[in-house]
Amino acid sequence: MAYQAEYTGLRELEPLEQTIVKGITEQYLPRLERDAHNDIDLLVHVKGYNKGGHRSKYSVHLKLIYATNVVNVDNVYDWDLPKGVHKAFIALLNMLKKKFALDANLYKIRKSENKDKEGVKRRERYVQGNKRKMNARRRTKR
Repeated sequence: MAYQAEYTGLRELEPLEQTIVKGITEQYLPRLERDAHNDIDLLVHVKGYNKGGHRSKYSVHLKLIYATNVVNVDNVYDWDLPKGVHKAFIALLNMLKKKFALDANLYKIRKSENKDKEGVKRRERYVQGNKRKMNARRRTKR
């Protein structure tokens, strides 16, 4: 089976952002082809909006062409480029699932719980404090 991805708007992005978009796309292509049950062509359009601020907002549009069908994902906007690209691909996978009635389970974005080191340390202190409290309660009950 063959799949092909075409990119639009990557030249306006920085080289690191280009590799991020291409890498995420390469991760999802085999899954899309498997769910579409056919050879696919994918059009990825990424546009960054920078209105004089420090951060850029990104819009991601996907168009999946397979057999005689076309599936579009248009309304994905996010401040974080990788998150926006993942959201767009998950929306596309969910549209394919609905079209083919593959599963009742829809794809979801996994939320990472421990993003920074301080959060991990805070969680460890919380767990240690609870262990101390539980041990103290056990000692007093005897």
